[in-house]
Amino acid sequence: MRRLESVPHARLFYLPGGMIAAILLGMALTPVRELTNAGNFIFAFVILIIVVGELGGRAAAVATAACSALSLDFFLTKPYLSLKIEQKHDVIAFVGLTLCGLVAAALGSRHGRRAPGDASSGD
Repeated sequence: MRRLESVPHARLFYLPGGMIAAILLGMALTPVRELTNAGNFIFAFVILIIVVGELGGRAAAVATAACSALSLDFFLTKPYLSLKIEQKHDVIAFVGLTLCGLVAAALGSRHGRRAPGDASSGD
């Protein structure tokens, strides 16, 4: 497990930044929420999670995934501005976003990982 001191300070920006971006994305999509169901908005959130994961690492991606799922529920599923979900397809969208976000967080970040045959020899 990596200690906080070993994480570059520039990457620490993405932990709260990704969460705030997920909330802002949910708010930005509210004008068009009546045009389609919540499941169609998942793509925008998954793209956000992948970008944050690549730039900020796994911790930032996991935090963004959790915040994205809550933002989808709060802003884009009925009843609006509530964490309650009434329709079955919205529950499926919520679970799908959560799972996709966590998978993207686990697989998307290459920071701190090396290829199996990659050793620094110091040549």
